[in-house]
Amino acid sequence: MTLQELRLHEERIQQLIYDQIDHHGYDAIRRSICRKRLKIGVTQAEVSQASGIEVVSIARWEAGQIRLSDWELVRIWKALFQVQEAHWGTEDSATIRSLRQELGLTQREVARLSSVTQVAVSRAESGSTISKAAIKRIVGTLYAEREKRSVEQPA
Repeated sequence: MTLQELRLHEERIQQLIYDQIDHHGYDAIRRSICRKRLKIGVTQAEVSQASGIEVVSIARWEAGQIRLSDWELVRIWKALFQVQEAHWGTEDSATIRSLRQELGLTQREVARLSSVTQVAVSRAESGSTISKAAIKRIVGTLYAEREKRSVEQPA
């Protein structure tokens, strides 16, 4: 991902969180972010390190004891992506296929969203040889789409 693509991605995340806070309310977004952290197996300490927010503040915020600023929420959300992204490219073919199916996307749709060929998606899902860059694009797209959907409809 180029620096320009990364900045655009971060701006989209930031705007999405602001929109969701306005639409669903602060507590719903807090619960959604907490669920995301637990789902991907990231510790509060890892979020703290990646976001620059003290771990005790994250723990108290998750418990609903304090309120963080909207900007701090964006930093936490970005930190979750950064920690998760560090593992991208290590997914096996079954995980990639499972993510795609969970989202109800075809290989063609994933290829279009990731700017790779359908053959590349097929190869990633079958475990065939494919460049690490293509796998990162595919997996990044799948995770981003899943996060987009989870933020759009917090429980």
